[in-house]
Amino acid sequence: MLLAFQRGMGTMTRWCLPTLYIINNDLRIVASKADDELEAVEGQRKKLEEAANVISKSFTYCITDRGVLHSSKKYGTYCMIGILFRVLPTDALFQKFQKTRQIYGDLATAIRIGDVKAFNVALNVSEPLLIRQGTYFAIEKAESIAIRQLFRKV
Repeated sequence: MLLAFQRGMGTMTRWCLPTLYIINNDLRIVASKADDELEAVEGQRKKLEEAANVISKSFTYCITDRGVLHSSKKYGTYCMIGILFRVLPTDALFQKFQKTRQIYGDLATAIRIGDVKAFNVALNVSEPLLIRQGTYFAIEKAESIAIRQLFRKV
């Protein structure tokens, strides 16, 4: 269902973003539950890794939107980053993709524990690469997730 929705996104404006968020978040939840069931048997989290790949495609569809700003799907990148950061910190995914660990590992850890200072340090370290990838501003907005985690601890 999500793949069909992603294919149709080219003709849609940002009205589709709430639906895209719900579908991607539900995919993450289902994949996580499936892995919880299978982990005892296989010892891996393959479904969550597969879900991360699909959610990354949604992120790409949002960030590459060329529509005018008031109807652009670029606003959806922040939601997709939020979902991905709930998925990315899995050790299995970082072990499989070492380059991803180098770029996002410290950022994900800082977000997970609510360490805003560590997030900013990691963001500064990864800044040149994130700018080249065109994802710097989207990742920078993830600071609010770290702040939210900090307040949850207080």
